[in-house]
Amino acid sequence: MHRTTEKHSLVRAPIPESSLARRDPVLAKLIAKQPEQWSSCEPHDPIWGLIKLIAAQQVSTSMALQVAERLHTRLGPMPDRILRANAIFDIEELRACGLTARRAACCAEVAARAVEIRNAITEPGWPELLRGIKGIGPWTLAMFQIAVLRHEDILPERDVGLIRAVRVAYGPDAQIEALAESWRPYRSVACWYLWRSLGNAPLV
Repeated sequence: MHRTTEKHSLVRAPIPESSLARRDPVLAKLIAKQPEQWSSCEPHDPIWGLIKLIAAQQVSTSMALQVAERLHTRLGPMPDRILRANAIFDIEELRACGLTARRAACCAEVAARAVEIRNAITEPGWPELLRGIKGIGPWTLAMFQIAVLRHEDILPERDVGLIRAVRVAYGPDAQIEALAESWRPYRSVACWYLWRSLGNAPLV
């Protein structure tokens, strides 16, 4: 019995790229062309990542990156500032960085509740907390799970960039929902490679 358990412990879960490439020849080509690989490690402080995603709502990737750079320049090292409990962001200062009034108010609330949000995302049911913040909808929540928390099986099916990437790679009549069934349990990873196929820098 002990030997059987030991043998099974040596079996590794499939690497997302290998699993996707075996089931989807189009993705296999995109993955092979991409010099970088999906990383399961969280790239940023989660609050700073969430603020960057709020800034990216309904704007182009290049504009979102410009706004994030202005936030860095005007407000100083963002992660340092939001690590403090109950960080206070002036809404007019945020608007001066290029945020609309609605997005500025949303970012200010996220910063003020940074400790609460950080603690919540380690517990079941945490998405309800973010859904309760005005200005955070399904797109922002899905992108937060993919780009910041690195959950592997999320599908932001209404994302404009994803729709464009799928049409370029699979043809104008391709249906994301149908394609994504073969990507489980690595739908986020598939989306990441499709986004990168457009040549855009990552939002987070």
